[in-house]
Amino acid sequence: MKLLTKKQEGFAVDYALHGNAARAYRDNYDTSKCTEKSIFELSSRLLKRPAVAARIAELQAKKREVANENFKVDALYVLKRHKEIDDLDIIDIMTECCTALRPLSEWPKAWRTTLAGIDVSDVFEYQEGEKINVGFLKKIRWPDKIRNLELLGKHVEVQAYKDRVDVAATTEHNIMVIPSCTSVDDWEAEAKKNQATA
Repeated sequence: MKLLTKKQEGFAVDYALHGNAARAYRDNYDTSKCTEKSIFELSSRLLKRPAVAARIAELQAKKREVANENFKVDALYVLKRHKEIDDLDIIDIMTECCTALRPLSEWPKAWRTTLAGIDVSDVFEYQEGEKINVGFLKKIRWPDKIRNLELLGKHVEVQAYKDRVDVAATTEHNIMVIPSCTSVDDWEAEAKKNQATA
């Protein structure tokens, strides 16, 4: 593999970390005399260089590997967590007669790790002349189960909301060719030309 310059390596590292080419370009090159448009063009060109693209792919693979090894976080983990949240049932944290909450130590881990927040007020009692803070649970903010279900449906493995397209039913006049150009102005001109002929 062709060696990268120090600036190209920095660009590749930054892009692999946050996925923003213009930001990675600004962080590694002098852009004081550049317009936003030229930064976009220069960063896009840099992304297309085979050596830079290969290095970015290598760094992104390493980032996924580190995340999987150290944090055990991957698409399957996220899917399992969304499913756990979807399965939360209020009866798991209530007493038998449903008049009070069970002690936190009796809650399933999924409940303890998913609550959006717990507000506790200071409440003091006097026992044998001594002031003791007994605390009082004021409010529990439950996880947003509707939002969780939406995210579950959007997960890469589920794709419940993804449009299904019947390729056989698609006709040529519904397809717009996406131009591949080196500048924003050229791209806009090509896109307008394609829309006019569609």
